[in-house]
Amino acid sequence: MTNPSSTPEYGRGYRIVARTVLTTATAAAFIGLATVSASAAPGDVSNDSVVANVNVSSTITLNLDQASFNLNGLPGTTVPGLGAVTGLVTTNNAAGYSIGVQAAAATLQPSTGANPDSIPIEALQVANAAGAYIPLSSTEPVITETKATRSALAGDAILDDYRVDIPDVNSDTYRVTLNYTATALA
Repeated sequence: MTNPSSTPEYGRGYRIVARTVLTTATAAAFIGLATVSASAAPGDVSNDSVVANVNVSSTITLNLDQASFNLNGLPGTTVPGLGAVTGLVTTNNAAGYSIGVQAAAATLQPSTGANPDSIPIEALQVANAAGAYIPLSSTEPVITETKATRSALAGDAILDDYRVDIPDVNSDTYRVTLNYTATALA
């Protein structure tokens, strides 16, 4: 009778099984080494770093203290309104800011619907930073102040003087909206 281990089929199968077992045992040994936890000796240090970025955006705010002001007088007179508009502008823009005011309409309209009169916007004037009175416009803002640096942390005070040359019109309250704008300079 023939020894089964001497047949070529038996020898080849044995070698395949033996290789598989050896390969699996070797792989398991490497995996075992890889999963062994590292240990640090007392006093060992590991360092790393991170960069902190703080992005600061430019900001500008304008807050007026009142919603309206009144100038009272007779036809043919010039009526001043010292400190008629006050407020605060705050900006962190290093180049500074400008403050402008523009009328929303070309005339001050009467409150009474039956009154046919109106006052041209040019009759209402605002003082600029140099103290000169400039007629208001509905097409272009009048710059009342320009500052070439940022505001104080708590803001810069706005104090605008107005005056009106009252024409020969009916007794009434004449109104127009004035739009203020604070602009950060470049």
